[in-house]
Amino acid sequence: MLERLAALKAETLIFTDASNRAAVEAQARAIVIPAKLSRKSTRPEELYTPIPYIIPAQIFAATLAEWKGIDPDAPRTLSKVTRTL
Repeated sequence: MLERLAALKAETLIFTDASNRAAVEAQARAIVIPAKLSRKSTRPEELYTPIPYIIPAQIFAATLAEWKGIDPDAPRTLSKVTRTL
């Protein structure tokens, strides 16, 4: 995914935890959550482990979009086609 975004010249920032060193080393800009969060979905409670990543990323994206004066709901490389039958 990072390679594809780089090809689009997209600015990227990774939100990850301390156990994901490979992602941090591959990406110059990363925010590391100071906890080790499980990546396996074998137990029902692990279903919620992405939440600590999602909320800070959404707040960051909304703030950055506002600062840049762009519409986060209309990305330049996303198109939606809806067919009504």
